[in-house]
Amino acid sequence: MVDLKKVGSFLKKSLLITLAAGAVYYAGLKQNPSFQELTPKVQQVVIQEHNQLDSLLKSIGDNCSKGNFKGAITNLENSKILVNMLSKIDPRFKELNSKIDQYRQLIGIAETAISSINVNINIKNVSSNRLLDFVGGLKYEIDMRNIMAFSHEPHLSPEIKEVSLKVAQQLHKEKLKWINDLRSKISERKNRTSIPKEVQILGEALKIIDQEVIPDLTSKIQIIDHELR
Repeated sequence: MVDLKKVGSFLKKSLLITLAAGAVYYAGLKQNPSFQELTPKVQQVVIQEHNQLDSLLKSIGDNCSKGNFKGAITNLENSKILVNMLSKIDPRFKELNSKIDQYRQLIGIAETAISSINVNINIKNVSSNRLLDFVGGLKYEIDMRNIMAFSHEPHLSPEIKEVSLKVAQQLHKEKLKWINDLRSKISERKNRTSIPKEVQILGEALKIIDQEVIPDLTSKIQIIDHELR
């Protein structure tokens, strides 16, 4: 949830900057006045808001890296307010707006990837054939591929590339834990059953996990670890 007190403060300062910019415009100067053309009071506000924006953008990156996407979304919304305000006088508006849009994309892709980690499979109540199909699908899981692909987009700023790599690193490690837990449950079920056909099918599921899914995740984690050094 957005902090309403902060938003109120942002809007008051936005009004101050808007009025100041308008005054400069009506005085016969350009519509987007330079920083030097603003009054000292407004210059001080602009500096404060730039510092606030820098802090918010850093917090978005920190929250994403830690998996706190709810906090990242809150800071993202507050950042949009600041950027909209500063756009009236700041020549870096396009750069800032692009950075916020990249964070928005990262958050959306990461949240989708998290949903694939939170899937709850009731091993006892799923048929062995359906379980095998599910495990086979893990080889082509689009959500994890998307977060990996995004972290290597050529248009990303160096800052957001690093954050996205950290997010991808964290999610792949979480996915690997989830896969290992799933493997243990399948192995336990295989050891308990005495039905030959089921033993065979569960064995095939374990083989896919051991020979394809786990090596693929491990390889991606190693790639990301290397890129982050």
